[in-house]
Amino acid sequence: MSIFGAVIFADILQAMYYHKKISRNYFIGKGFLKAQASIITSNDTLVNNSKILKINIEKGERFKINEITFDGNYSLTDKKLKGLMKETKEKKWFRFYKRSMYQNSLFVQDKDKIIEKYQEIACRDAKIILDTIYDFDDKTININITIDEGSQYYIRDVEWSGNQKYSTGLLDTILGIKKGDLY
Repeated sequence: MSIFGAVIFADILQAMYYHKKISRNYFIGKGFLKAQASIITSNDTLVNNSKILKINIEKGERFKINEITFDGNYSLTDKKLKGLMKETKEKKWFRFYKRSMYQNSLFVQDKDKIIEKYQEIACRDAKIILDTIYDFDDKTININITIDEGSQYYIRDVEWSGNQKYSTGLLDTILGIKKGDLY
């Protein structure tokens, strides 16, 4: 009987740890990077042989973004990449209409916008290798994004076959693609 009780107790501890982690990660995603969660157990007075679990969360302060830096970007400037990030902005003295608070879900969306822009300029293999978030001071963070642009792809030759109704020149004009254009 003691083995069965130990297994149940281990499952309960694992479930408590899981719920503590889920609660903490929720607030981290909302920008409270120093959120702490703790679980307090107490005896349940209504039901025999049971406990009440209470999860206490200390959110801490929400972090603002001090600086965003990029490494590995050669085709697009830092300024252009920062402009693509509509929801993740640096804290500036003149930006009073847009908050510079960090939110993980919005940061992920902005990273996707960066990759979309690279694909527009024919860098089909572009990817974000690494993004690092680290403390600048007690209330702000810095973000460093490392990008691998990959190669740019170009159109080599456009050849038409089986075009009996329209001439090759007309089809080239309608398509609007020439040798050497970005793919």
